[in-house]
Amino acid sequence: MRTVILIALFSVGHALRCQPCEHGPRIGEKLPDFTLNNVHYFKHRTVTNESFKGKWLMLHFWSLGCASAVSSLDKMHAIQSRFSDKLQVQLVGYNGGSENELIEVVFKRKKKTNKYQLPVAYDSLLYEQWSLKGVPVTYIVDPDGVLRFITPGSDLTIAKVADLLDNKKVSIRPLCFQYADDENYENLVYASVLSRWRGQYPDLGYELDRFEGLPDRVKAKGWRVVFASLIRLYQYAYYGRGWFFPSDTAYYGSVFELPIIEVSDKTPFTSKDFNSGAGYYNYYLKLPIDSLTQERIMRELQKALDMTFKYSAFLEARSMPAWWLQVCSEKVAKKLRTKGGEPELIGGRSIGGVTVRNYSVRDFLRLVTANLPNDERIPFLDGTGISFRIDADIQTDMTDFRSVQSALRRCGLELVKGEKEMTVLVIRNRDDLP
Repeated sequence: MRTVILIALFSVGHALRCQPCEHGPRIGEKLPDFTLNNVHYFKHRTVTNESFKGKWLMLHFWSLGCASAVSSLDKMHAIQSRFSDKLQVQLVGYNGGSENELIEVVFKRKKKTNKYQLPVAYDSLLYEQWSLKGVPVTYIVDPDGVLRFITPGSDLTIAKVADLLDNKKVSIRPLCFQYADDENYENLVYASVLSRWRGQYPDLGYELDRFEGLPDRVKAKGWRVVFASLIRLYQYAYYGRGWFFPSDTAYYGSVFELPIIEVSDKTPFTSKDFNSGAGYYNYYLKLPIDSLTQERIMRELQKALDMTFKYSAFLEARSMPAWWLQVCSEKVAKKLRTKGGEPELIGGRSIGGVTVRNYSVRDFLRLVTANLPNDERIPFLDGTGISFRIDADIQTDMTDFRSVQSALRRCGLELVKGEKEMTVLVIRNRDDLP
């Protein structure tokens, strides 16, 4: 049986849950009449379809509940700046729920930092009227008011927008996608299957140490990961997990998350396309329950990768990049010493600023860096040597490194890029080995 859902659900930390895509505006038809209130940075405080007549329109929905939705604002700014004569981007911020109480504060700071020239409406009505339950989402409407695309925007590029405005054929990842039937291995006693992704519903996979501790009824179904990049498969095969988080002290800062790719052709690791499925894979392992240990799963996946791609992969100690929090002014930093009381994060959402009472430096650092862009997955580590607990207040654009750095310096601290010896996965062509 086929299921239709919102693929925006893939983003970790979604505030909104998925809903069938058959609701709301339909591609190829006129966009229903709408009204947006509480509009800022535009010539009108209220806008409707008529406000954008004769131009391409991108209605871009976002919230604070999803990191990718917040980071998508930079792309919308770039698109608006490049095509302002032919296109209007209208941001629609979700202001429902306690986690979005600071959405206006966050946008104002990002606008100042990045010099956004984008109108934004803080109005949740369309989310309800169009049954929109996931972000980021962009509705692309042509000058005649016809809805052409509904997309999460992950593959929306300047080049594609240029082609679209020139009436060229463009392939853009759809928001709603009809998933293929799952591959059925339930009746197998043993299976180790590595396959190309062909539209199955994504499954990010359990971390292997966690999977090993699950009830037998869960493990009896086998371990699987669906819609995984090749890098993600190698991470599971050699680390037993696909992501590292600061709370995972056994890995974070001791093992470098991204592998070092030392192969002649990196295309298998870098080229990915949702529409064709290229660059995405599924892996399924079925064994007797008592054999489904982390070590055995990793060994089976390593074997499958070795036989299929014929790379040499190994772990070694190397000096890897790290961001170190350090003291730049001992006089100022001493003033951070806590006045006591119960440990408290005031405000609750670090993206709106970090005010802490009686916190360890390590936990403070985790909050301060939680929203910074970090595609290279470089760890943030405490190198201050401060042993006392602190009271601190950082109020700035928490998604911008320079802004956070300036705020830290006012506290006598700073982030310094250095190195640390860590275990890292190295992938090479087999012929390149000595």
